[in-house]
Amino acid sequence: MVETLLDVQNLSIYTQKPIVENLTFTLRAGEMLAVIGRSGSGKTLMMTSFLGLNEQIKITGDIYLQKTKLPIHSTQTKDWQQIRGKKIAYIFQDPKQTLNPLHTIKKAFWVIFKQTNVPRRQRLEYIHQLLAQVGLFVPLNRYPHQLSGGEAQRLAIALALAFNPVLIIADEPTSSLDDKHSQDILTLFQKLANDGRTVVIISHQTQYLQNFHQILWLKDNTFILGNYNYILQQLPQIDFGMPPSWRNDNDIVLQIQNLTLGYKKPWQGRQPPIVKNFSLNIQHQQIVGLAGNSGAGKSSIAKAITRLDDDLWIKGDIFLLQDKRYICLTKLSKQKMSIYRPKIIWVMQDITDSLNPNLLIYHSIFESFFAKNLSFEREEIDEFFDLLGLSKTVLWRYPHQLSGGEQSRIVLLRALFSKPSLLILDEPTAMLDNQTTLQVINLLKTINQKLKIAMLIISHDTKMLTAMCHKIVYI
Repeated sequence: MVETLLDVQNLSIYTQKPIVENLTFTLRAGEMLAVIGRSGSGKTLMMTSFLGLNEQIKITGDIYLQKTKLPIHSTQTKDWQQIRGKKIAYIFQDPKQTLNPLHTIKKAFWVIFKQTNVPRRQRLEYIHQLLAQVGLFVPLNRYPHQLSGGEAQRLAIALALAFNPVLIIADEPTSSLDDKHSQDILTLFQKLANDGRTVVIISHQTQYLQNFHQILWLKDNTFILGNYNYILQQLPQIDFGMPPSWRNDNDIVLQIQNLTLGYKKPWQGRQPPIVKNFSLNIQHQQIVGLAGNSGAGKSSIAKAITRLDDDLWIKGDIFLLQDKRYICLTKLSKQKMSIYRPKIIWVMQDITDSLNPNLLIYHSIFESFFAKNLSFEREEIDEFFDLLGLSKTVLWRYPHQLSGGEQSRIVLLRALFSKPSLLILDEPTAMLDNQTTLQVINLLKTINQKLKIAMLIISHDTKMLTAMCHKIVYI
């Protein structure tokens, strides 16, 4: 019989409210546990406490790893030195944010090897072994920004395996990936479990739960623990609805003709195109979905439309309807493009990067408008706040004092003050559970109907796109 690897006894975790109380479960070597729950339910907070990474929580109970009691009541590095990374590997939510952008793949491994006993002459061979184990076959001189989302995720897993941990905790490893790449990553974790490791995956995506031995659902400050069939019976069924009404004879707001694009590298010039001969029309008030596999170039098209990346080379034409005439954006200088950029607002995937952590929300929203001597009527400001369900008290807070949902709405609010003709939303529901996704869908539908704004929604979530979009384009 396979012995117990992880033993959790009467675990309770509190912030201002309980995250979980009296949680008890065991995992054997080779088993997989999924931790699910709504956004903000405390999934990450609970699992990072297994490594003593939270100072702002109160924790009671005990956790044993291979029959050794973990020092969960301590946040001192010295108490965790032989555990973090070595016995328990934690793979954080966005690997591109946690990987050092200045380190190549080889350098990233070299930094880790300084803490291991791997002989220098064997390190290169070991790197290739680890990368082969996760199915990543790319040049070792690549940087994180040169990797697709799936490749970055595989690299993060390979780095975690360097210490040969017995327990792997992965936080939302598939949230920004399309179905194919998500299945590939989950198959990889199943392989690691089959090799004898215990795997815990934090997720809000309930469609991938079939192969887990146990599922822990954090719900309303309590928990439900069971197998797939039991949890499936408890989960609510959510209908995302249908796209909002729209007339098919409106003016074309944005027209893309035969767009081909790729990236430029210093001293190497133009790289091969990642998008070829792409064309698209978006009409006034129309919602268009842009879908495709991870790395297909969806976000690069958004960069081309907004002209926000100097490393992008563009061939083809992009026209914006402005004052009843079409402006060719691809032929504008940087200075002239800045005139029209407020009419095309791109809400990027990582909301936290869109708000300056050192500025009050008030300044984040209004500073650019003050610089341009723009003013707003109080009624107009009130309308936008009411539309997004925000209290004006958020104006006097910093980003870290807001929930993820509040930050998302703040970024949308700032976008609406520009009175854009087109709103580009990059993976607006990628990190959200189904219930929160439904709230975002309904909010975007309301904005579309009340403000008559055209939208381009980039996503790999075809269920969400079907509920939102009048047209879906696949690349």
